[in-house]
Amino acid sequence: MGGFQDWRHLFMLSLAKDLNKPLMYYGRSFGPFPEVTSSNREFKKISLEMLNYFSFLSIRDNKTEELAKTLKLKKYYVTVDSAFLSSVRVQIPNELRSKIDTDDYIVFVPNSLIWHFAYKDKVSYSSVLKFYCTLLDVMFKYYQNSRIIMLPQTFGRKDRLGNDVNLFRDIAKKYNDNRLVVIEDKYDSDVQQSIISKAKFVCGARYHSIVFAINQSRPFIALSYEHKIAGLLKTLGCSDKMIDITDSFNSEVNMQKTVMLFETQLQNLSFNFAITDKAKEISSSCFDNLLSYFDSFTDAR
Repeated sequence: MGGFQDWRHLFMLSLAKDLNKPLMYYGRSFGPFPEVTSSNREFKKISLEMLNYFSFLSIRDNKTEELAKTLKLKKYYVTVDSAFLSSVRVQIPNELRSKIDTDDYIVFVPNSLIWHFAYKDKVSYSSVLKFYCTLLDVMFKYYQNSRIIMLPQTFGRKDRLGNDVNLFRDIAKKYNDNRLVVIEDKYDSDVQQSIISKAKFVCGARYHSIVFAINQSRPFIALSYEHKIAGLLKTLGCSDKMIDITDSFNSEVNMQKTVMLFETQLQNLSFNFAITDKAKEISSSCFDNLLSYFDSFTDAR
């Protein structure tokens, strides 16, 4: 609900409103709401109607909270991603373990970005590849004997440029180095968290790669391309673990500045376990509020 203007999503929510049914919107991000076209303005109007209609609304990042205040929403609960409600670890499948073949590894999650409304037709695929390869060069410089595991966060996407695995393969072709391992997009979030739990650190330009790193108390460098990562880390008080890459593709100078920031962070990796505790406390508190809502709703019936 926001920048992607998903009318189907809005339609499905509106069905509940039209039927006068209680509706809960749990742990979501929303916005921005552009007003350039008549379609933009209509989407915003209906979205605001829905946001004010929800029986229970919880917001998972600080940036969306700020937007909610600007929109003067009546009531909402602060939360973080629902993944923080649990920390399941499962056994890594044997075929995957044999492919990783070491306990000395880094998890790297690039993102092609050009599928996103803020980058589409503004950023070239070649510049995205160059950016991630430059970051890889820096990682190999400091971790010469480590493997770098590229772990996809998308599953079965048909659009080639929005599919993580296709991007990973294109990056790997430029290196032809067995230290670089591409994982297929068939392993669920529990397996992903188990892989991340053993990593030296995580470098991610996908929101849930950072969520999983925090959930597993691993050092991380977040490559923030939109409000979700930035908002989460602001809520948790660890924005210093983030590099804003939104302007990195505007010029060679900007890209080099980003790479320099990355190298600085790479040399100062650490993790404060209080971040994980805070995330779990916030998510648990909001879930308790949800359960209380259910109890009050049941009593009213």
